[in-house]
Parts: sequence; C-alpha cells; structure tokens
Amino acid sequence: MFKILFVEDDATAVADAKELLEKSGHFCTVCSFGEAENHIQNFGPDIIILDLLQGPSSAPAQTGRITLDFIWKIRFCPIIIYSAAPEYLDDDDRVTKHPLIRRVKKGSGSHLLLKQTLDQFNGHIVAMQNAGHNLNQAFSMAIRDIAEISFPLYNDPKIRDEVLIRCGRRRVSALIDSTLTTERIVSWEQFIFPPINSDLMLGDIIRETSDESKLPTSFRIVLTPSCDLAVRGSGKSQVDKALVARCFPISELKTRTALCKVSEGDDLKKALISNVLSQGFYQKMLVIPNLPEVLPDMVANLKELEFVPISEISNIGDKKFVRIASVDSPFRELVSWAYLQIACRPGLPDRDFDTWAEKILPQLAVKK
Repeated sequence: MFKILFVEDDATAVADAKELLEKSGHFCTVCSFGEAENHIQNFGPDIIILDLLQGPSSAPAQTGRITLDFIWKIRFCPIIIYSAAPEYLDDDDRVTKHPLIRRVKKGSGSHLLLKQTLDQFNGHIVAMQNAGHNLNQAFSMAIRDIAEISFPLYNDPKIRDEVLIRCGRRRVSALIDSTLTTERIVSWEQFIFPPINSDLMLGDIIRETSDESKLPTSFRIVLTPSCDLAVRGSGKSQVDKALVARCFPISELKTRTALCKVSEGDDLKKALISNVLSQGFYQKMLVIPNLPEVLPDMVANLKELEFVPISEISNIGDKKFVRIASVDSPFRELVSWAYLQIACRPGLPDRDFDTWAEKILPQLAVKK
C-alpha cells in the first residue's frame, strides 16, 4: 500500500483517479494548494499527484510550480504532474528530465493512464519504504543503547536530548557504512554530490568555472587535511589556501605510467585492474571515476600541485573555482594515503634494479 497525496483544489476532478487507486489498495487523500505544505510534511506521502492550476479558469499561475519547488527542496518523492495543461512546465528541466517526475494530461479516461504511470514507480517506492523502515528501526535501537550513557551524564534535559540525537545519528551513519562493506558498489558511488558539508574538505573536487566544456584539465582534487580547512568559531579556517592536484584525461594514463609497457587487450585490462583500480592509485596517479553528467573519467597527478586560495572557491559558481563533489569515506582516506605515499617517501637515486633482481631471483626459486 502506498500513501498518495493529490494536490488539487477541485476534488471532483480527481474523483475517478482516487477511487481507482483506492480500489488497488492505496491510501489516498486530497488537499488544496494552500494545504499542500502541511500535508506533505505531516502525511509523508510516497508519491504526490500534482495539479498546476488553481481554479478552472485561472491563467498558467505559479501555484503548481510553488508546490513543486517545496517538494523539491523540502521533502522529495516521486511526482506525477496531473493537469489539463502539463505543458506549462516545459521550461522546467526537473519536470522534463528527472526520472522520478512524470506528466499525465487530464482528460477522458486519463485516470487509467495515471495509474499505469504510478505503477512504473512501484519498485522504487517499495525500496524507499523498506529503506525508511530500516533507518527508523536502526535509529530507535541506537537511541536505546546511547540513552544508558547520556542520561547519567547530563542533568539538563535539553543538552541530554541534543547529545542523544547527535550520537544516534552518528551511530546510524556508521551502521549504514558498515552494511555497504559487503556490497559491490559502482565506481561513482564514492562521491557525495552535491557536497553536504559546508566546509571545503580533503578529497573535494573543484572545477574552474571559466571552463564550461568541463574538460578534465579544469578539475582539481583537494589534498589539504579537512581539519585545517574547517571553519572555526572565528569564522576562518586554519589555512588561507588549499593544496590541490591537477587532473588530466584518463586517455593519457597509459602513456604517463608503466602501463605503456603492457600490450592491449586482456593483458592491459588485467594490469589496469590489479595495478590501478584495485589499489585506487598507481605510481603518482589517482584515478577519479566518471560521475554521469558531472565529472569525466580523469586522473589526478599527485605531483602536479598548486595552491588555490580558499576565497576563490564557492559552491555556487560565483568564484574562480566551483566545488563540484566530495569523496565519501573510505575513499577520502584513500586520497590522503595516496598523497602520503607520494609526498612522504624518501628521495632515492636511480638504482640498477635489473642486477639486483638477478641476484634475488635464485633465492626465490622453489626447491623441489
């Protein structure tokens, strides 16, 4: 069963659709545009069916768009624009491109098409319901365990509750991370996009705003420790500049590394997986996977460094550099480790490895 919210000033206009969905086992309610925000917050719908116009003779007013903005910013869930004039939002990329927003034109028999469209979201909604249930259960268990520690320590109920909730959130976050360790994730899942933390952090990826083509060479990855970048009580970070590594196209990876000695085909694939991808970095190169429509496949050269003033980096693209994405844990630690391996190793002269290896090889021979 899904909780379905119709945002519609004229309840009779959705009576057939509401009856059909209720016969299918869903719980439906109808509210006006003026009631929409409260219903979305309190009812917690699994899907919203949104009209656009207020009243049968209104001009293409902003009523539906205002509600859409609220859903988008405050509590997103799948949306079906169900209107006599869904084309009024043709200029909104969210409506025309987002996979969880669909449009159905009202008319004779349109309630049947509405149900067919809603059914396409079934798998997603069930998955979200299960995830929400698991999170609520995990949080309640976290509160149970932490309460025994927090209650004896704090007499002030307000402070006690703040600590309880804060620690509960952290415990749930750790629980989520621990469940991912048994799953094989795709490469771009290492990104937090858009970035959540307001402060610049180690592993953040920034891009020159002047390069609208988004070529790999316009990107950098931040190497300065997060603790130095965090804004303190004074409103300033410990450093004025961030150390960053420049990026280049992944097509140049082979020519810039020892992979140039490997033949094409299966040999190159095996070398790529064993030497580069499984380790996360190779020689002085850190491979950054493609984030669809956001980041190209590219490589950061951990020896091609520069300082970028923090004052020239923003989240909204009004400075020289725009902050694109963060790298999640444990991949954030990988960035730090890779850089330490490059920057902190002792400088050594070139040595005759061939002769040295020839002396070692006989000692490695398996004795029969």
